[in-house]
Amino acid sequence: MPDIPASGMRPFIILILSSIMLGGCGLPVAVQIASLAIDGISLVSTGKTTTDHALSTAANSDCALHRSLKGEDICRDGSPDLAEGTGAQ
Repeated sequence: MPDIPASGMRPFIILILSSIMLGGCGLPVAVQIASLAIDGISLVSTGKTTTDHALSTAANSDCALHRSLKGEDICRDGSPDLAEGTGAQ
């Protein structure tokens, strides 16, 4: 097995730790539970998760990741209806 200098391991370790943190695995349990609760409330009230809302805003389209499971395009043309189903006017 080749020797890897300690300086060569640093980018690898940073990459692994970053992917764990971004995946939510490194977050405290209370934060994970709160995130799931917020996503659940959003899904029930608007039919979209918070990720779908963020993607819709960024793409300036009507986006929902679950559409890909049905073989549909993730984003549809048109402005996102972020307040749909919430009673906001």
